[in-house]
Amino acid sequence: MLSMIAIATTMSLISCSDDDTYSPSTNQGTPTNPPALPPPTLADEQNATEEEAIPTSVLASGITVEAATQEIGTPPVPNSDLDFQLMSGNSQEAFQSTGFTIAFTSNHSIDGAYIQFKDVDGNPTEGYFDAPVTSFDDTKIARTPKHSFSKLHSKTIARANKSDVNTIEVNFGSEVPAGQFCYDICLYDASGSISQVQEVCVTVEAWGGNAAIVGEWVLERIESNDKVGEDINCENGDIITVGYEQHTKNIYTFVLNADGTKYSIGEQEFFELDFSATEEACEAVYGDELFKEYLKYSGNWAYNEEAQTLTVVDFKYEDLLDDSENEEYEDGELSFESAKVEINSSKQLVISIVDEDKEFKHFLNRK
Repeated sequence: MLSMIAIATTMSLISCSDDDTYSPSTNQGTPTNPPALPPPTLADEQNATEEEAIPTSVLASGITVEAATQEIGTPPVPNSDLDFQLMSGNSQEAFQSTGFTIAFTSNHSIDGAYIQFKDVDGNPTEGYFDAPVTSFDDTKIARTPKHSFSKLHSKTIARANKSDVNTIEVNFGSEVPAGQFCYDICLYDASGSISQVQEVCVTVEAWGGNAAIVGEWVLERIESNDKVGEDINCENGDIITVGYEQHTKNIYTFVLNADGTKYSIGEQEFFELDFSATEEACEAVYGDELFKEYLKYSGNWAYNEEAQTLTVVDFKYEDLLDDSENEEYEDGELSFESAKVEINSSKQLVISIVDEDKEFKHFLNRK
C-alpha cells in the first residue's frame, strides 16, 4: 500500500567481512561543525495534531476499502464465535494520503469481512464496507515499487509475507488529516456465520514530529546479524561467499525536512558478478560492463514519539539518468515502517530495520 534503506538489500550484498559490516566506497565522515537543529516547536505542533478527533463526515468522504462494496445501513449482527485474530491488536498507525492495512488470521474458511468506521466517541459513519475474500491479499501486504533500491527490509509482523495472514487495504483521500478514529470489523463465512465485532482505534500520524533527526544524512555503513553475500559452489567443490556487485561509487543521501517532507538519493556505479567465471576461478570475478544507478525517492516521514520509531512513505520515484522510468505513487509506497531510530554518542542517526530475525542497522552522518 503504501518506498530508505533498501539499500540494505542491494548494498548489503556488496562485500563480506567478519562482523557483517558494510561501508560505502565514499565515506563522508562526521562533520566537525554540524548545522544547528531546528527548534522543537514545529515537531511539538505536529505531534499535537495526532490527538485531534477526525469527524465522521471526513471519514465518510475520505476513506475507501480496496475492492470492497459500500453498503447502506448497519452490518449484520454477529451470531457465532468464528475464529478471528487481528495482528495489530486494538490500536494501529495510519498515514496521511496513504492509509493502513488491516491484517488478520482465522482458522476458519472466511468469505469476507464487514467494516464500519466511526469517530473516537463511537459515532459511526452511515453505511459500511463489505470486503469479499477475493479482495484479501494473503501473499504480499505492503505494495512496493519495482526498483531494487527501495525494496523493503522493514516488515512488522502484520506485514510479513505469511500465507496465513490475510490483509485488507484501507486507502485515504487527501482530506483525511492527522488525528484519531476507530473502526469495527467482523468476519463472515459462506454459511452465514458472523464473528464477534472487534474494535480498533487508529492514529493517523502527522508528518514530521522530531526536530533532532531533521537534516541531510549520508550513509556510512550497515551492520547486520545476517550473512552478507552469496554462496557460490565452485567447480573444484569449494564454497565461497562473494558480493553480487563491485562498486566504484556508492553514496546514499537521506534528507528529512522539518515540515515532514523527505527525499533520498542513491548514487551507484558497479560491476556485476560473473557467476560462471567465479565458479571456475573459485574467487570473485566481476564483468567489464559498468552499470550506473542514480535514483531519487520523494515523499514524507512520520515519527512516533511514544515508540521512537520512524516511518517513510514515498510518493514519487525519479530515475535521474532516464526520466522515462519516473513514477508517481498516488496512494504512497511504504519505504520502511516503524524502524527504531536514535542519535548515538557519535551524533550519528542510527536506523534499525528488522526483517523477521534479521536486523540491519544503518549508521548515517549528518552532512
